Amino acid sequence: MPGAQEHTEESATENRSNLVIAERSPPNLLDPQPIVEVHVTSPEGQTQSFKIHKNFICYYSPFFDAAFNSKSVEGESQGPELDDTPHDVFGIFVNWLYMQTINIESNREWPIRCMLLVNIWLLADRVMVPRLQKEALCLLGEAGRMNGEFPPSQYQRIYRNTTQDSPLRACIVKMWRDLTISNSELYPRELLVDLVNRLGPIKRRLEVERFCDAFAAVDEDSNLFEPFDMDFEPLIAEKTRVSSDMLEAPQEGKTKRKLVQTGFTEENIRGSIA
Repeated sequence: MPGAQEHTEESATENRSNLVIAERSPPNLLDPQPIVEVHVTSPEGQTQSFKIHKNFICYYSPFFDAAFNSKSVEGESQGPELDDTPHDVFGIFVNWLYMQTINIESNREWPIRCMLLVNIWLLADRVMVPRLQKEALCLLGEAGRMNGEFPPSQYQRIYRNTTQDSPLRACIVKMWRDLTISNSELYPRELLVDLVNRLGPIKRRLEVERFCDAFAAVDEDSNLFEPFDMDFEPLIAEKTRVSSDMLEAPQEGKTKRKLVQTGFTEENIRGSIA
């Protein structure tokens, strides 16, 4: 039917248009672009404004895309506000928007680098930038293997701002090395539960491996654990000093003669015959 065919073609055209809109091209600065402001308040309560090209921040962050393009903010000069965010962390985020790499000075000590990467991950989670989250988590894992576990000062902040299935929580537990807890106030209850759930099976597996190693060592040295396959008749014959023909013909007279020949006393003979 012509009408149905026209309707189908219109739907296909509309779907292709929506697909083109969804698959936006990466931002660039080939043409003049509008500048927007984000007001960032640090955990200490200090506010600083960052000016960013709108096409960059809206392309990579659905959070800011909605904030700058929603009807409620059209025509308003006041940009969105972001609280509880360190200024240097947001600066790294802005630099990442343009350079697509996390730039942290290489001379920063591990606790500082760890704190920055943790806060970058939390910020990326908040503004919905999974690519930045993945990069921060990879850097945490690489640095952690060389430097050690997370600084305990970050545990409360991490667990306060993440959910139970958070990859950042899993990263903490996976990198855990020190089994001692010096100050329990630094460790959220959820972290202790995660550690028990992960380290318990690991401990049991290590105990089983150690037992198996010890078992194998004893087996190699003394053959104590060889399969128990033994012929009892020769041992019995040796113990009682009874010849093979006695086992074949156990009549009382013949048995008595053989025992006497082998040197048994009368008491032993009576006991053996009885």
